[in-house]
Amino acid sequence: MIYDIATIKEKLVINHQSKFNDPDKFPNCRLSDVADIFLQLIEYKKLPELTEALHIFYVEDQCSRLGIARDFFAKHFEAYLKAVFQIVHNEEETGSLRACLKRFFADIGYALPKADEKNQQDVFFANPGKDERYESNCPAHFRNEPSLGFVLPALKVAYELRNAVAHHKTAIEYFDAEPKMIADKRHWFGDVEDCILAYLFVTYKYFEKLRRFLEPDMTRYLESVKLDFETERLRFVHIRGVFEDIIHVKSHPKVSYTSEFVPELSEDETVATLRGKISGRKMLVTGDAGMGKTTTLHYLAAEDADKLLKNYDLLSIDHPLPVYVELKDFKDDEANGRKIEVTVRDLIFRQVKYGMDALAKSEEEKLERYLDKLLNEGKITLFLDGLNEIPKTDKENKHQAINAFLKQFEQVFFVLTSRKEDYKGVVAIQLPVFELQKMDVPQIAMFLQKNTDNIEVHDKINTLVAKNESFKEFIGVPLILLALVKVVEKTGQIPNTDTKIIRSFIDQLYDWQCCTPNSGFDNEMSRKLHSLLSHLAFTIQQSQDTNIVFGGK
Repeated sequence: MIYDIATIKEKLVINHQSKFNDPDKFPNCRLSDVADIFLQLIEYKKLPELTEALHIFYVEDQCSRLGIARDFFAKHFEAYLKAVFQIVHNEEETGSLRACLKRFFADIGYALPKADEKNQQDVFFANPGKDERYESNCPAHFRNEPSLGFVLPALKVAYELRNAVAHHKTAIEYFDAEPKMIADKRHWFGDVEDCILAYLFVTYKYFEKLRRFLEPDMTRYLESVKLDFETERLRFVHIRGVFEDIIHVKSHPKVSYTSEFVPELSEDETVATLRGKISGRKMLVTGDAGMGKTTTLHYLAAEDADKLLKNYDLLSIDHPLPVYVELKDFKDDEANGRKIEVTVRDLIFRQVKYGMDALAKSEEEKLERYLDKLLNEGKITLFLDGLNEIPKTDKENKHQAINAFLKQFEQVFFVLTSRKEDYKGVVAIQLPVFELQKMDVPQIAMFLQKNTDNIEVHDKINTLVAKNESFKEFIGVPLILLALVKVVEKTGQIPNTDTKIIRSFIDQLYDWQCCTPNSGFDNEMSRKLHSLLSHLAFTIQQSQDTNIVFGGK
């Protein structure tokens, strides 16, 4: 049976929030998070009857099945408490429910009230009656307990209901009712509410330890995200851009443009500064090859990872988990001659798992459940890099899969990239398109400062930029400028045409790869080289075999 977990969680919080509002009795209580851990633990410990009881009570709202729900809550309270102790104390709790509750009260530092000074008997634990009627001893002082409020009566009801079910008692007599009466359907609603409160309070008291157990430690993954960008951090320059005036007009003529969808741009807007202004939580970044789309995504992911490494409690829809995915790897697998579909979800799981090194099977399952939870709650930023690089054999199929994923997880923040000539007709939903622009004179100067310590190289390039507009336009692409820096560092001269710059750089690549021992390309360098050569090919094609002279010679 499929249960509406989202509605169950919502109702848990709405129905019981007021009980946990007192910060003196329940400090740092975020009931939404407590309810989330409660539901996760039910699933982890495979207690489906508890989920069904919650579904009956909150979703079905059927009085005819309320008795079933009541019995399920009572029957599994002991199992739930023992599961909590197994996690919290790292040991199997094999005692009775009475022993478990005594340990629980000891953990929270609460001394149980006695019946009288003479026999020192705990009032809380009454002996079960021997007839078919189960006597509930829940005197008024339990309900008026100043330090715990609702807690004692809720735990008392859960304890006695469990005993009633275990001893096959047909009725419970409420001694504190006026007049005394036998419980019937009129009391079941209150019984269920008390049982749920007992479950939630137990979860709240051990919340941090339960959360750490149920949620995987993401430290290694976040560190790997930072490490992917670490070598480029000091050289990084933000590339500014502009939004398209009309969204997908050519490929989707029926889509209307919503002015509120795109923020007002200031002069220094970058992808990083725009993320907080996009109302739809989705944007597409375009630009020529080599413009810095991939580097920008790595930068954003590394910044997000750094914040969460400093304080993972920040994780929320406003501070999501960053996941960077290269779409050039988005293709179906093959095994034993059969094609196995690979989904966007698979890409996310593979990327995060890769950053966490080897995981045991149980840890993989925990990670998978956790990532599904984050996706459903919108607590992931998904950086999908290179729509244009999806393998040709899978393009149409994978474009459809991406569009379906964008629609399914509307709360997730998506940043997609594509070459500007390749995205139209691909993304089938309305989203703002931000085109990276070539670097201007101040950005070129900043790039040079960050990417070479050679003052002579700075001066040569900056001087020619100031004199020659065509030269400035050509080297406004970050990877082209980086290639030029390497050429000038080696030769001391700036080639006077674009094709000569390209030839000089390719000659250097040849020397580097073929003439230098142990100079094999790593994955990062191969990716950069691929992007650069793609841009060079595109530039050569555009120039149509004509040379632009930079130095006037």
